[in-house]
Amino acid sequence: ARAQPLHAARSSLIESGVLLYLHTAGGGAAWGLFESVRQRLDRAALVQNVARTSLVTCFVPILLVGGVVTAYNKWNKATDTVEEKFRLYFALALALYPSGRLLQWVETFAPLWLGGHIVGFASFFTWTLYTESDLMRSDRELEQARGAARQAA
Repeated sequence: ARAQPLHAARSSLIESGVLLYLHTAGGGAAWGLFESVRQRLDRAALVQNVARTSLVTCFVPILLVGGVVTAYNKWNKATDTVEEKFRLYFALALALYPSGRLLQWVETFAPLWLGGHIVGFASFFTWTLYTESDLMRSDRELEQARGAARQAA
């Protein structure tokens, strides 16, 4: 895979998550189109389903996975004592209720988002398998490949 042209650029896109977001947006658009055609909706509803589903399936992972996980990791590293950890986890548990309300709004805005999300993730993981991305390899395999490259050099 490394011998292919643009390997470094493609690897960088995969590792940064940009390619995942593009795949989820494309999956959302495809699912919105598929469901609109299946239901024989008019053009305005079709365009609305494609656009809304694409936007939501792209931005939900960015905000929830990127934003929430990054914030959690930062806060978790800043806590040391059992009491601090308890406060953090308690606050996070309380935050689940309003986040459920947010997801209800998302569901109303783009009811097809979950199907689009699934299609996008399937597309992304199929792509990473097809391109033999390092994301699909274990750390042990990567270490062995690095060792073999060093010995060859």
